Amino acid sequence: MQNEDDNLLLMQMLLHAADISNPAKPFKIAVCWVDRVLQEFTAQGDLEKSINVPVSPMCDREAISSVADVADLQINFINYVVSPLFIALSKYFRKETTFSPLQWMEENINKWESLRKKDCKEDEIRLIIPVLKKLKERNEINKSSDLWSHMINKPVFREPHGT
Repeated sequence: MQNEDDNLLLMQMLLHAADISNPAKPFKIAVCWVDRVLQEFTAQGDLEKSINVPVSPMCDREAISSVADVADLQINFINYVVSPLFIALSKYFRKETTFSPLQWMEENINKWESLRKKDCKEDEIRLIIPVLKKLKERNEINKSSDLWSHMINKPVFREPHGT
């Protein structure tokens, strides 16, 4: 990099890439984070509704109720948020000899498309079922209780599958 401003920008981009990198990992790992991301996004959407402001894209709890909805969110998140940043960053690094984040994203998009079309393997369905159950639980809780008490009384994170 040429100067301090360029170095700072690159460091900021790398930090942002790390923050949104879940879809750039193997599907078994990426899907464990889907529940956490959906929880964060839908809590934001609930808060936005409670203060009468427009709900941000991908944050409307009522619009996310099926495998197809979750798959669409993930595909759009990869295509419009994660992939452009990783493509830009890939120009600064050597080509990897192992599976790259861009390849994982492509593979994950294919898996999400299969899930959306219900043309998927049984083990892929098993991975997404806990995410949908949690989403349904949170939707039911949110309909019957105060947003803040739900956020305070429920743990934000759960352990990923297989740990």
